[in-house]
Amino acid sequence: MRLNYWIANTGNPLIRKTDITCTHHNDSYAVTTYKLYGVVVSDEQVFCAKCGETKPRDAFYNQLHTTLPRRPCKACISSDKRQRYAAKDGDKVSHAQVLREKYNLTPAEYERMLTDQQGVCAICRKAETARGRGGAPRRLAVDYDHRSGRVRQLLCQRCNLVTWAVEENPSLLDAVRTYLERHTTPSDPQPHAGGE
Repeated sequence: MRLNYWIANTGNPLIRKTDITCTHHNDSYAVTTYKLYGVVVSDEQVFCAKCGETKPRDAFYNQLHTTLPRRPCKACISSDKRQRYAAKDGDKVSHAQVLREKYNLTPAEYERMLTDQQGVCAICRKAETARGRGGAPRRLAVDYDHRSGRVRQLLCQRCNLVTWAVEENPSLLDAVRTYLERHTTPSDPQPHAGGE
């Protein structure tokens, strides 16, 4: 198909776009190539069945291991995630997804680890004190070896951050201990030997 038509372009009043050829088209995906000033340009339009709109290709994620568009569009995926999270127990769905994708754990395995630790951090043996968006205490973080990916135990946010920092730089632990000893003042005055 060859068409000639006029398009508006900033900087120039009107530029003629010629040699339009449709290289691929079906009900949900169309790639149109054309020459503009002798340069081949591509206009990809993809139909999202969820919202019923045809959108530019960059409004869609790529399918895994390909450059084909993943449907639905980014806006619909984002909207679905927000609705799932806002729904009753939506945070549990989101947490389950993180457990599965990042740590290869099921919610049941996480709960078993939490029960084995009596619901407290594996290092400081205290419950989580950090608060989430709604003001409720956050869940204990899954600690894992950053090199091998092997899951270790559940930690509070503070211990998880310290563990990560020390794991990256083991000498940091001694440096922190030295720093604290240097800047610690005794809370109670010590009696002098051979006192009054």
